[in-house]
Amino acid sequence: MDDLKKKLTTELNTCTWSFFKPHYERDSLFLVDHQLDLVEVAYSIATNNVLQVETYLQKRLMKKPTQEEFENYLNENEEHPFLIVQPFVLVHQKKKLQS
Repeated sequence: MDDLKKKLTTELNTCTWSFFKPHYERDSLFLVDHQLDLVEVAYSIATNNVLQVETYLQKRLMKKPTQEEFENYLNENEEHPFLIVQPFVLVHQKKKLQS
């Protein structure tokens, strides 16, 4: 494992949805589908792997939450795994993302 992946792995954290509000408001929040490895997605962004990131976006495996989704998540108390890859915050979802 290279140094960047190790660093990302150690930075993986969890928190409740309210933590993400300022990131949502500045349009830097992304939901990542449960079937993807969050560290791999973050690594693709950090290393500017445009082709891979475009694939995630085109297949809807990574997307920005809608206002309705964001509000629904605010009502829960569950913790979500996340990683910050400036300027983005990636939140791992426990279920398949809706199109």
